[in-house]
Amino acid sequence: MRDAAAVAAPSLDGRVPAARDVLLRSWLDGAPLHEARALPRDFFDHLDALVEALHARGVCHNDLHKEQNVVVAADGAPALIDFQLASVHGRRGRLFASRVRDDLRHVAKHRRRYTRDGRGPAGEAEQRGRGSELKRGGVALVWRRTGKPLYNWLTRRVLRTRDGEARRPSSGPWPEWTAPLGAPDALRRRAGS
Repeated sequence: MRDAAAVAAPSLDGRVPAARDVLLRSWLDGAPLHEARALPRDFFDHLDALVEALHARGVCHNDLHKEQNVVVAADGAPALIDFQLASVHGRRGRLFASRVRDDLRHVAKHRRRYTRDGRGPAGEAEQRGRGSELKRGGVALVWRRTGKPLYNWLTRRVLRTRDGEARRPSSGPWPEWTAPLGAPDALRRRAGS
């Protein structure tokens, strides 16, 4: 959403840029998923609904594999940041469908990681999300089994570098589960999908 006053503000040379040429950045109060101390019991249902609302507008995030791109807002609701790799699709072809699958698969991966092995809400088994049935494509599987181990060995052992992606350690601490936010359908209506 664009702030009309910010879009109409003249640049240093006095010209008013076209709205499509304006990048408006804003602050989002919250914590990245990997730093969240508490999550509502239905957090991942709301995250699924948020990503589906994005897809309904023809937008794919394309970087949801990073926990730090999922933010837990002050009210416990999920939010997304870092749209540098996002893509906008006017037509819903194969490329769009592939990117939708990847977004949903990454959300399902986060859900599994946060709810498996008794980490999830007390008394509930591992949660299954909308992307849980999605599998990687053939090329992705070949990369994961052959190229990625070689890449990790080269970057971590030989070059002694890391990709810098923050992630919650497997040993925890894991977030406390709090009261649910409510029906995710309300989120879809708020998002206008």
